[in-house]
Amino acid sequence: MNLLQKGAMVATMMLASVSVFAEGTKIAFINTTQVVELIPQAQTVRETLQKEFAPTDNELSAKQKKIVDMDEKLKRDGAIMSATEKRKLEREIQLLKEAFISEREAFSKTLTQRRNEELKKMQQQIAQVVVEIAQEQGYDMVIESGVVFAVTEVNISRQVIERLQKQHNDSTPPLQLKE
Repeated sequence: MNLLQKGAMVATMMLASVSVFAEGTKIAFINTTQVVELIPQAQTVRETLQKEFAPTDNELSAKQKKIVDMDEKLKRDGAIMSATEKRKLEREIQLLKEAFISEREAFSKTLTQRRNEELKKMQQQIAQVVVEIAQEQGYDMVIESGVVFAVTEVNISRQVIERLQKQHNDSTPPLQLKE
C-alpha cells in the first residue's frame, strides 16, 4: 500500500468515527460573548467597578490637568521667566509627569486585576447555568467557540441569559421607595 492509499484509509476511518459519534450525540452551542453582553450581572459589575475606581480615576484626572496647566504656563510664560524659575518649573513638571505615569500604571493594573476577578466570577456563573441546562435537556456536549454555523434549536444562549437574569432578579433586593 502506498502513502496515498494509507492516507485515504486513515481519513475514511476518521470520517466514519465522526459520523458514528455525531449520530448518537446531542450537541448544544452557546455564544458566550452574547451572554456576557446581555446579562444584568455584567452591568452590575461595570457599575461596581465604576464606583470602586471613580475616586482614584478622578484624582488622576486632576493630576493630569495640573500637569497640562503647568505645561501651558511654561509655554506661555517661559520667555519672560528667569532661567532659574524656568528650570524649577520644568523639573516640577517632569517629576509630576513621572509620578503620574507611575500612578496611572498602578491604577490600570489594579483595575485590570479587579475586572478579571469579576469576569471570572461571571464565567463561573455562566458555566454553572450551562451545565444545569445541558443536564436538564439531555445534551452530551456544549460547544462554546469555533462554531461557524448552528441552528437555532441547539443555541442555548437565550436560555442561559434568561436563567441568569432570573437569578440576578431573585438575588437583587427590591428598591425601597421613599414615601
